[in-house]
Amino acid sequence: MVDTTLGTAIADFSVNRTIDYHVQLLANGSAVSTLTITYANNNWWDYDVFSTTLVPPGAELVAAYNVSSAFKGPEVTSGDGFTAFSSRILVAPNSTGSMTYVYTLPSIVTGRGIGNNYDLTVQKQAGIVQYALNVSVQLPAGATMIHAENVGSQVLTGDAHVSVVYRQ
Repeated sequence: MVDTTLGTAIADFSVNRTIDYHVQLLANGSAVSTLTITYANNNWWDYDVFSTTLVPPGAELVAAYNVSSAFKGPEVTSGDGFTAFSSRILVAPNSTGSMTYVYTLPSIVTGRGIGNNYDLTVQKQAGIVQYALNVSVQLPAGATMIHAENVGSQVLTGDAHVSVVYRQ
């Protein structure tokens, strides 16, 4: 996720970000993901931000929602080896705004060693002190969890790697 503030100076120090990510893994190795990005604007001015989220190549946007304020977008950009969803959102002073993307992922689960592997990387944007990350993973029907790393809720000051290994 990369945020660019638009005409609001450097307001990032007073904006709290929360990333809620839920993925439903399917038996064929594909997935359906729901990503909600929430901004709590603790400034006395509007927080105007253009946000771009990089997702795996071949991801297809199914729906986009904004539960608190009108936003412009989303724009879907695809290129050699990447797909990106971009939107602009305006969050009023001392309020919260969020946007949600629902998208399908192509076959992203890999088979290595003892099971199937799902990995997610979240990179912390420069200039942001910390962010909250809430991740949930729904396994395919009948699958058994072998190992999970960084699934759940956490407050981070750096990059995050989420890993799930399961047997079908």
